[in-house]
Amino acid sequence: MGVNDAKMGIEDVKSVFANWTPRDLSEAGIVFTESVDPPYDPDLDDYWIIYEASFKPAALDKAGIEFCLTEEGYVGVSIEPSKRVTQRLRLWTTTDGDIIGHDLMSVSMDGLQLLFDIVVHGRLFVVVRSVLGLELLAKGFISTSDYDTLSRSGYDPRDVGLESMPPGSHDNGPAPVWGKVLSYRSW
Repeated sequence: MGVNDAKMGIEDVKSVFANWTPRDLSEAGIVFTESVDPPYDPDLDDYWIIYEASFKPAALDKAGIEFCLTEEGYVGVSIEPSKRVTQRLRLWTTTDGDIIGHDLMSVSMDGLQLLFDIVVHGRLFVVVRSVLGLELLAKGFISTSDYDTLSRSGYDPRDVGLESMPPGSHDNGPAPVWGKVLSYRSW
């Protein structure tokens, strides 16, 4: 059985953030919500979501993350919706998607934990290119070290929409020639 072949369950997903108490989250300014067995409409949904967890920071310079889990054990991840990024930069957007994240797929526990830790510790950057106040392109970046560690865990960062920092990058993110660089604070 390969790294990504194990079926993920609700307790597996919950274990990723088990060290965070409601008080910790509240003090960090994070609104946590979860839903076990959210509404399902077989006429509209191709899959059955059995668990959702959402971590939404009040501050725009802290990244948010959401997980959803299907009964088959596939996980979807959403990190930083376009609307939050454009709100932070006072730009317009024509998309409703996420800057970083992926649709339902099989993932490793180690990779999911690493991804959560990258978000919690503010170790990601979003680079936005815009023209006349309209977001054209946004990309997520992480350090080469985090990129390599995530890859070794069996979780391909490209599946999440993350790239390794390009040459010439610094600790405060990719070189500004790539666009407006947004950094994130730890929770």
